[in-house]
Amino acid sequence: MLQAVREGGATIRRGAAILTGEKCAAGWTLGVRSNVTETGASCDASTREEPEEVTGRFVVNAAGLHADRVQAALLQVWAVHLSCLLPDPLYLSTTTGSLSLITRCAKQEGGGPGFEIRPRKGQYVVYSAPSFPLLTRPIQPVPSQRTKGVFLFPSVHGNIVVGPTAEDVTEREMPASTDAPTTARLQQLAERLLPRLTEVCHVEGTYAGLRPATQHRDYQIAVDAPSRWVTVAGIRSTGLSGSQGIGRYVASMIEPHLQPSRLQAPTASPYMLDESGLRQQFLERGDGCVELDGVKYRVTHPLTRIGWSQANLQAQGIAKKARL
Repeated sequence: MLQAVREGGATIRRGAAILTGEKCAAGWTLGVRSNVTETGASCDASTREEPEEVTGRFVVNAAGLHADRVQAALLQVWAVHLSCLLPDPLYLSTTTGSLSLITRCAKQEGGGPGFEIRPRKGQYVVYSAPSFPLLTRPIQPVPSQRTKGVFLFPSVHGNIVVGPTAEDVTEREMPASTDAPTTARLQQLAERLLPRLTEVCHVEGTYAGLRPATQHRDYQIAVDAPSRWVTVAGIRSTGLSGSQGIGRYVASMIEPHLQPSRLQAPTASPYMLDESGLRQQFLERGDGCVELDGVKYRVTHPLTRIGWSQANLQAQGIAKKARL
């Protein structure tokens, strides 16, 4: 998907922190510091260096786990007439009280939909791929108002996976941690739903992710044309599968306010990857990365890393048997 975005003419800056923001006649001017670490990506005193200016006719806040912080910091700079200004508005305290205060003010003045990111952790247990189709489709419980529940499903690499949990937490930084009691409960559930699981599979690993839940059930998507601000927040588990539809929806809302409009429909299907070639490259490089059209990407998703590594071990085992 990143490759398709690059081909569309966009510039991608990974590991970048927004330090300042100023509303101007043409849109926004943001002060951005690139190449920060994950732990230094928030707007705190450690990132106070001379930023690089990035301008745009609209800001689209799709900052995930930090969307409320971005919303609070930048919209406060724009709505300086609000009575709840903090002493140092560009480098906000990340205490819950301060963030909630600014978010409520933004809602009252029309600066955004009013939301607070409430991270929700999901833990998973990954089993090895069985030698035969033990599980061919997901097993899903009856959803509740809060969560769709814990699934048991086969991955594209053949692994059997159980998860996610739905735990309200305060942590926002990835990677999220797992804990033994929770993963043990997941294993018990998986083995109850699929009794033969332990006979033919073993646990390959565990991992956890954080979903940017809010106090609302629905996506928080809104366009504030006078402020040249778009909010795309609270996109939880369905973020990847819904991203293209969300993108088209947001573009359709922004386009009437752009004169002249430079929005163009995609001229080709999303970038199709050679999965087997990337897997081979991942294994040969040994640095956890793959290279695509001269750009190096780190493979971060645990399911992909486990699946590719497992496929390599299986291939080595087959080759060893063939030599014997």
